[in-house]
Amino acid sequence: GITNFKYQGTEKFRLTAGASSPIIFQPKADAYDMAFNQYDGNEVMRITDNQKVGIGTTAPSAKLEVTSPTNSYEQARFQWDASNYLGVFVNSGGDSQLEAKTGHLTFKTDTSAHNVRVDSKGDFRVDLGDSNGGYTMRVRAADSSAVFMAKSNGLIGMGTESPAAGV
Repeated sequence: GITNFKYQGTEKFRLTAGASSPIIFQPKADAYDMAFNQYDGNEVMRITDNQKVGIGTTAPSAKLEVTSPTNSYEQARFQWDASNYLGVFVNSGGDSQLEAKTGHLTFKTDTSAHNVRVDSKGDFRVDLGDSNGGYTMRVRAADSSAVFMAKSNGLIGMGTESPAAGV
């Protein structure tokens, strides 16, 4: 069935539901956004007439924009369960972070024709956690053989995963 909602005699939106179809919420006038408010009237989400979604903003500038005006650090979470998730963070200073909780963070391409690239206009830095050698940065060949290994205690190896000296 169809339910029309009017304001001063003009249809503003329509709800449509069928036995085997989804419930459809459809604005009926051009240039009308859909806004979702909390019980206290504060807007929490908006879908614009030009197909942009804003959470925490009334004027999204991208297909999906999530804004946290209170500077709560985590803006988005993609999760398997409460313990295994990827958090996306941006703070008021512009610092950004992807954080894998529990598992590994992997950047991967689908074919050898595509590259994984890190492009920095400033310093490029890798922090390995401690100074006792317990953390490592590895570069391996396609057959998993060692190409380069740097340990957090300063030991560096070329062609070995057991470096015995620094540079």
